[in-house]
Amino acid sequence: MLQTQDPVAAKERLTSWWRGEDVEGVAWRIVARRDIPSFDPPPIPEAKDWMDHWTNPRIRVARFEHELAHTAYLGDAIPYLDSQIGPGSFGLFIGVEPVFAPTTVWYEPTLDDLGDGPDLHFDPQNKWYRVHVDYIEAALEASKGRYYVSLPDLVEGLDTLAAIYNNQKLLVDLMDRPQVVHAYLERLTELYFEAFDPLYEMVRDEGGGCCFSAFQTWAPGRYAKVQCDIAAALGPRQFGEFVAPYLAKQCEGLDYAMFHLDGPDCICHLDHLLEVPGLQVIQWTPGAGQPGVHDPMWFDMYHKILERKSLILIGVPLDQAKSVVDAIGTRGVYMVTMGCGVEEGKRALEASKGW
Repeated sequence: MLQTQDPVAAKERLTSWWRGEDVEGVAWRIVARRDIPSFDPPPIPEAKDWMDHWTNPRIRVARFEHELAHTAYLGDAIPYLDSQIGPGSFGLFIGVEPVFAPTTVWYEPTLDDLGDGPDLHFDPQNKWYRVHVDYIEAALEASKGRYYVSLPDLVEGLDTLAAIYNNQKLLVDLMDRPQVVHAYLERLTELYFEAFDPLYEMVRDEGGGCCFSAFQTWAPGRYAKVQCDIAAALGPRQFGEFVAPYLAKQCEGLDYAMFHLDGPDCICHLDHLLEVPGLQVIQWTPGAGQPGVHDPMWFDMYHKILERKSLILIGVPLDQAKSVVDAIGTRGVYMVTMGCGVEEGKRALEASKGW
């Protein structure tokens, strides 16, 4: 049985939310901390080094079991183990090399020049792909129906090309060799699904739904978070040429998609995003040094998204949730709150039924 209050009700409500339908109160994932663990988790094996810390399935599963024991999943929370070893796993599968650190994993580019076009391939025996597969298999075996296992945070398009290549060189080539960049984006879109499809088949639930590692989300079908963080350096015309068409192609291969809109410099691309077919959700992250998602300065943007019949996902502090709902309503809104106490989380959920 899933470690959540009512998994059937949560899935029904989230399915309604994805369809743009009303749900009672507001769609709200609350992940609360338990003062007393719900079970005795297994000991966490000691890692030999930081690579072992991030890639050893025994260590990763034991670490999640510890997290699970100290967590209460409230409201529309679906518990899942995060299968990524760092954001941008897709780049690892096609040639990028990782650098492991205590709190994160980043990637070193391996392509010096774009040449005349892509020579990129996906090999299911790629070392880092097998690391993910082994981790997912171990997690599925350990879960015993208590939690789901997510798809890793693959990332795609220009962000993956930048990871393989180089941010600055790529921005120059957008202007100097646009057709070569387009050829790479076409190829990356093809390769994305060569990696996505078998991983989805591994983690899909009994109804075909799945969890994606980023932003605490579940959807009732083939689902991914999509993004383009390098868009902060692009103008709307470039976004319309190099990002939006490939997002549309990617969304054709998915049932559900959510775009991670990261920072004020990307807001200028919102009109393009709201026209991408098959892209249902905008997830908003204000970025470092910016007012939080509950600040009224963002409310006009939220209204614009909702009025265009798109959905929004925002991470909201517990004590700011009602002010956000009062300003923008509940329809189409999915809130995520992390780290509160169990009882205060339950009280907030009960109060939200009247919002």
